[in-house]
Amino acid sequence: MASLDEDLFEDTIKDKIRYFPLRCRWFLFSLPLGFHDETLEAEYQKHNLEVVYRVLKGMLFFLVGYVCLISAVASGDFKDFSSVHATMLSMRVVMAVAPCVLALLPIRFKHTELGIIILILVEMTAIMINNRGRAALISGDAQDLEEVISLFPNHDASTLTSDASEISNISFCMAFAYLTPLRAKWSLLIVLLTPIVYLSLTLPFPAGLEGDLRRRLSLSIQLFVLGLLMWLARAQNEVTERNEYLARLELRKLLTREKVLRVTAEHEAEQGPFSAGASAGKVVGTHGTDEIRDVDGMSSVKS
Repeated sequence: MASLDEDLFEDTIKDKIRYFPLRCRWFLFSLPLGFHDETLEAEYQKHNLEVVYRVLKGMLFFLVGYVCLISAVASGDFKDFSSVHATMLSMRVVMAVAPCVLALLPIRFKHTELGIIILILVEMTAIMINNRGRAALISGDAQDLEEVISLFPNHDASTLTSDASEISNISFCMAFAYLTPLRAKWSLLIVLLTPIVYLSLTLPFPAGLEGDLRRRLSLSIQLFVLGLLMWLARAQNEVTERNEYLARLELRKLLTREKVLRVTAEHEAEQGPFSAGASAGKVVGTHGTDEIRDVDGMSSVKS
């Protein structure tokens, strides 16, 4: 139905969206910036935020359940409680609370979209710090990787120095960011800031924590490319959503106009109060309005 509406109103809606760069045959992709009409853009933002909140609330229990599941799997870390365990536990609390805050953000908050992006980045930061090796180094319980390994004797050394789990969870956060239909000009921040978050929590630590500098840079580039591909798909979806939104508005106007014409035609056929004949039956005189009435075929005038 939506695609049919778009075809029907193609001439009406095709020039109402602003793009960067300007959409032309030389550019394979253009970022939708918004509608030219500011009032229409404000209405679309309100409509889009309602969709965002439905998605957030729908995924809330899944997100909190996922965090609780990965915490339960790693619950053995807290048998001998210390600073590193306190750091990991606090990060898991942040990971569980952040989705709840996302769903509780007021829908009319001026910077709702920016707030959602900040909370997603906070979630990514908590995921990174929750890594055992990184948490041990940040808490001060270990000064190098050998001490990290000694703190967790029941864990294989490769699991303590690898970011495989963290990378997969960050990718999950990026996918979640693009499942929520945030406008593309805001979700672009996820693409740019995710590699920065990863590098800022990896480069300051000794070599060996997820390989050397080359490997860390390689992983950050892969995160950037993954986020960019997701964002391109999101931007293209936004163009489709905006066209469908415009098509629905135009269809609503058309249906309203048809209803008015149908009611007018019915009154004309039945000589109702809104018919042309009823309107012509009003004669405006110099001293008031004279109403013309037919009584048994005779015309009479009543002032």
